[in-house]
Amino acid sequence: MADRNRRVRRRGPGRTLLVLAGVLALAIGGGAAWYFAFGGKALLAEKPSPAPTLVSLKPFVVTLRDENKDLHFVQLGIDLDVDGPEATKAVTTVLPEVKDAIRIEILKHGVADITTPDGIGRLRLALVDSVNGTIKTVLHPTPTLTSATMVRGVYFSELVVE
Repeated sequence: MADRNRRVRRRGPGRTLLVLAGVLALAIGGGAAWYFAFGGKALLAEKPSPAPTLVSLKPFVVTLRDENKDLHFVQLGIDLDVDGPEATKAVTTVLPEVKDAIRIEILKHGVADITTPDGIGRLRLALVDSVNGTIKTVLHPTPTLTSATMVRGVYFSELVVE
């Protein structure tokens, strides 16, 4: 009879909802932790950027006159940042013309331009335009290989002004 007097306790819907809410919170927390730990890279699958392709030119010397008519020797080593293997082939095909265009562009700038950071920045931009223009003139690029995408940048590996 003692067993009959025992009350049977039933679980209410409140406790079930509480357990479900806890499981859901753990799942959301685990997902957030995974996302922040791995940066969501697995979901985005970013394509790595290609390494730059450089065409190195042998160092050469250009003679410049300053405003006082004094001679200065400028030794330059230049690396051209080109847009892939096709552009490398195009630049090496017309390398003598490219070197000549670089010399002419440097002669247009004074010694003062080559010895200041702002002048070097302007010279870099002018060299990119000059080299791309030379390639366009000599090669007459095809639609798949345009001169606008040939040379992206110019870097000085050597720059000595005497």
